[in-house]
This record gives sequence, C-alpha cells and structure tokens, in this order.
Amino acid sequence: MGLTVKQEKFCQAYIETGNASEAYRQVYSAKGNAATVARSAHEVLENPKVAARVAELKEDQKDRHNVTVDSLLGELEEARKVGKEKGQAAAMVTATMSKAKLLGMEGSSPDDETPTSVKVTVQVQDARREPKRDPATA
Repeated sequence: MGLTVKQEKFCQAYIETGNASEAYRQVYSAKGNAATVARSAHEVLENPKVAARVAELKEDQKDRHNVTVDSLLGELEEARKVGKEKGQAAAMVTATMSKAKLLGMEGSSPDDETPTSVKVTVQVQDARREPKRDPATA
C-alpha cells in the first residue's frame, strides 16, 4: 500500500486506541498543545493511503470478531427486553455501544461506509417503584 513505517504504526495505534490524537502522540512523539496534535493527527488520517489502511484494519476486526450492524442491533433489542423486565438495560446498552465504537461501527449505517455521528439516549425506569406523585395534583 506504500505507507511509511510511522504511518503504519499510526494506523495500528489508531485502531487500538480509537483516538487519532493519542495515536499521533504515540507514533510521532508529539508534545505540542492539544489543538496542534489534533490538527496533525487529522492531516495524517486524511491521507488517502492512511485512510484506506485504517478502513482495511477496521474490516479485519469486524471479520475477526464476526460483528455486524445486525448483530449489534440484536444485542440492543435484547437489552431493551431485559430492561423492560428487570430494569437493567443501561449496562447492556453501554457494552454494545462500546463494542460498536471499538470496531468503528458507531454511527454507521449498513449501506454507508462513512461513519456519521448518532446520539442515542436510553431512559431506564425501574418498574418496581411507583412514580412520585406531585402533591399539587393529588
């Protein structure tokens, strides 16, 4: 693919940490301020060869762990059901979303290989407790 040794190390560190700035600091021994490091890390990630290698590594991880958007959706559905029954969905949802993030799948859709940001809010209510009543309306 024609990457330099440092670019390959950056790709590996980026996949491992999920953080371009941290990967840049590790590989290039950067000590500058956070904005400078972030800008430099972004420039490395924008290199077409680096971007292609990162995508390749992410795909390898997905294949190795046999994780798909469908399997993640299945886990989230299971968390929803358990949460409804036992009020314990939050930890399961967090674990599934962490797995998606590690594999670079957070915010991506099956038809689009470009990740997009998606905010998911899960509200868990303990069904065993009665809701508090407002004395003014009672």
